[in-house]
Amino acid sequence: MLHDKATAHSLGMVRIWVFGLAALSRLFTPVWELCLLPEYQPAGIMRLLGAHYWAPLITLEMAYCIQALTIGLLLLAAAGVGPYRLVAPLACLALTLAEGLVRGNGVTTHANLVLILCAYVLAMFPAADALTFFRRKGWPATPPVQYQAALVALSLVFCATYLFVGARRLSASGINVFLDDSILGATALRDAELGLAGRVEVHQRDGADVDLVGHDRGKGLQRRGVGSDDGEVLKRQAGPQ
Repeated sequence: MLHDKATAHSLGMVRIWVFGLAALSRLFTPVWELCLLPEYQPAGIMRLLGAHYWAPLITLEMAYCIQALTIGLLLLAAAGVGPYRLVAPLACLALTLAEGLVRGNGVTTHANLVLILCAYVLAMFPAADALTFFRRKGWPATPPVQYQAALVALSLVFCATYLFVGARRLSASGINVFLDDSILGATALRDAELGLAGRVEVHQRDGADVDLVGHDRGKGLQRRGVGSDDGEVLKRQAGPQ
């Protein structure tokens, strides 16, 4: 089983992967575009405070500072720098803040949350007992059951994020999600993504018809229409507006 032979090295590998992937994700996040947004709308836990509390952070200088701080803490956590029980929670809080600012005016999905939740799980367990530049000396040995519990908790958190989303969709629309244009719309949205060089806007029209407008700095404006009547993805170029 997954946790049957869990060791400090197993959990250390997961720590490097999760925190390293989070740092890489933040590195390629265009935080400077926050300053181009008309108004910040808090999402998730950020709603506990009003938008005016977060407004001072939506500046170019603060965006870069938060970006650098988050990446630095995530790299320290990935390397297992001690005290890990302090560095890892700080990295998780910084990641939550950075993602919350970016996702406030975007779309928050379970794909964005699973990495953050896994980071919080790793922060609660002794994930820096191995594969670290700073080994602990003179500390009592950690019981193997803690490594096993950490891998089980990570697996449950990872599966739960998808399970809850699936249960919510099933309870809201039942089997209709496979019979309407939901899958077509999701496919068109993925097809319209422009990677790191641009962004995608979704404009709802009549019924299931949507316009996917991609802003690519290299190629200009691209508009892709999705029609519910013929079920085809239409691609066409649009001039500057």
